[in-house]
Amino acid sequence: MDGEDARALSVVVGSYGAVGVGLALAGFATADWARAQFVTGASGEAAGTFGPVFLAAAALSVTGAATIGTVVLGGVLGSLVGSRYAAPERALAVTAGGAFVGSVLAGTLAVAGVLAGVGGDGATQVYAAETALVPLLVAAVGAALAAGGCGALAASVVR
Repeated sequence: MDGEDARALSVVVGSYGAVGVGLALAGFATADWARAQFVTGASGEAAGTFGPVFLAAAALSVTGAATIGTVVLGGVLGSLVGSRYAAPERALAVTAGGAFVGSVLAGTLAVAGVLAGVGGDGATQVYAAETALVPLLVAAVGAALAAGGCGALAASVVR
């Protein structure tokens, strides 16, 4: 790997890291909001039964949206970074590798934010962090495919 590849890889992974911090903050805020709505602020006989289920569904939805977002980001970053390359093969390798690592980073930060936001009362039905590993890895493969494909295409078309 030469200097150009290292710089491009750092742009992809760094961008995912920055987005991951944003996802963590948004995940925390959304999960905390859901906890306030479905558990803390809920009333009635069924609140203790259904509140934790609704909270778990909200946490899963926010996490799912974040993992899907990493795939979309892969396509965008792949196109941008890949357009700087003359060789599609190099663009594919650098953008796909960076997107895989970056997606795992961003997804992990998103999970941490969501789980921190739902912590406390009513979080008995929320997923455990380790159960998110396989979905995060599958999303990272999707992000790598999107980034690599878009990166190779951009290298072929733009240069």
